[in-house]
Amino acid sequence: MKSQIANRKSEIGTWEEAERVMEELAQEESERRMIQANIDAGVAAVHAKFGSRMEEENARIGELEAALARFGKKHKKEFRPKEEGGETRSYEHAGVVMGFRKTTPAVRIENEPKAVDFLATHDGGRYVRTRTEPDRQGLAEALKDDSDPFVEKLAAHGITLQQKDKFFCEVKEQK
Repeated sequence: MKSQIANRKSEIGTWEEAERVMEELAQEESERRMIQANIDAGVAAVHAKFGSRMEEENARIGELEAALARFGKKHKKEFRPKEEGGETRSYEHAGVVMGFRKTTPAVRIENEPKAVDFLATHDGGRYVRTRTEPDRQGLAEALKDDSDPFVEKLAAHGITLQQKDKFFCEVKEQK
């Protein structure tokens, strides 16, 4: 029997009502876990039945895509935009489109430490950035020592250690 509390969304007024709702929650969670186990078993059965076939299909699709990529690279000059006298940078047939697209430009740096050294001296270091941020883990350690005068200075600047008392409700798994 479903509780009146859950159905009416009314408040729990006594420990006895709380215990009844907790019992109901335990039963509902047990049922939910059983349903999830059945779903998982069904999915596993489908994977077991069709998994090898999917692997074969994925391998075959990979082979076909690789063959088309090799062909496309050999015929790249034929994939020219209209501005260059070509038809298009892609070709469509049977619901498949192949071609070439420009990627998003990306800066490639072969030796980052060497590049940073150079960039720091060029144009006032305009192309080098540093990120300054609070060390929260270090601050947490420092704030644990109330006798340290630095803690008062931190508090004066709005830096304090907070810990909240957060309610939880969990159903333990029955063994």
